[in-house]
Amino acid sequence: LDEYTTTWFFGNANGAPDYSLQGAGAELDLASSSSNNPSEQILHIDATSGKFNNAGRGDVWAQVNNGTVFTIPVVNGSVISFDSYAAETLTIDGVPFDKNGSYTYVGAGGTVEAAVTAGGYMSMIKVVSPSKPAEYNPAMYSVTVADTANGTVSSNKAEAAKGESVVLTINPDEGYVIDTYTVQTEGGTDVEVTDNIFKMPAENVTVTVTFKIYEQPAQGSTIDYELAISANGGTVDGVKMDATQMDYKFFDNYVTLKSMSYSNSHGAQGFGPIEVQVPGPVSITVGTCAYDDMKIVLKDADGNVVAEKDDVIGNQQSDANGNNGTYGCYGYDNGSVELNYNGEATVLTLSFEKSTNGTQSNARFWLPYLRIQSITE
Repeated sequence: LDEYTTTWFFGNANGAPDYSLQGAGAELDLASSSSNNPSEQILHIDATSGKFNNAGRGDVWAQVNNGTVFTIPVVNGSVISFDSYAAETLTIDGVPFDKNGSYTYVGAGGTVEAAVTAGGYMSMIKVVSPSKPAEYNPAMYSVTVADTANGTVSSNKAEAAKGESVVLTINPDEGYVIDTYTVQTEGGTDVEVTDNIFKMPAENVTVTVTFKIYEQPAQGSTIDYELAISANGGTVDGVKMDATQMDYKFFDNYVTLKSMSYSNSHGAQGFGPIEVQVPGPVSITVGTCAYDDMKIVLKDADGNVVAEKDDVIGNQQSDANGNNGTYGCYGYDNGSVELNYNGEATVLTLSFEKSTNGTQSNARFWLPYLRIQSITE
């Protein structure tokens, strides 16, 4: 045989027994469901910081939450792929991929760790490995990062084979934002970059990034910042959110989601707040699936409350009268809140706080959608 194929199925319908793993000690060694490899292939599942649960489902799926880690056996040239329900994502060595992609391992062999960075439902993991890994020796091409000023640019690989994923890390200095950004082959062909990741072509490439000074939007200018977080799988303005809780900046730093992360089920999640630079009167639309009764509060740069919406209740919660909430999880059209600000240019802070009738002291929120638009006459 030229290659070996090993598959681990997760669902009851494909013969997997019930598993319910979450929290301390939630680890499992799973033997392959199907393999023509002469040696035993074991997939290790660690759900101490995540969740792996197919118990009682009866279908092909297992619920797999952010933080779950799969340790996968590989050899030089192994190609890892998986099947999932929606836009679930695994990340290996900083390279994320979904059910439409794959990850090729190049190295001495052993195991690699694949972390779930956008959870949901998965049905299987598959590894296709060459039977003679020592003979897997693809041509390698260089990745050159051009010198720049007012920020830093780095690549996770100095060279890569055709088709390998290369991850770029770009950090503007304080007070600067990205101005221009290209990846080009030696022949001058632009290489497509998505979420700071590109597929290596069969040529050497050069990465060139320049930075410019950050400026507040001018008083009276018009803005329309739309963050369709859930609809676009966590990608906003070319920036990919993941399970890492951090400050995410969009639209030349005019919109900042503070201390938040991405969930495949709910969009952005965390406690916030959200900071927005505005040039004048704006309308802010918030799509939310608040599982706790809460209040959305908008404050100006001096901390004054300029707008609020009280008793926002998630679509899976009941209000004080026993009615289901009206603010849906998956987009603004399933339920949204609109707040208006009619002042001059400033920094606005959008926060999620305890409602008048709520019990949470600082309600956690889920944000599938956010839009900030200028109010024009």
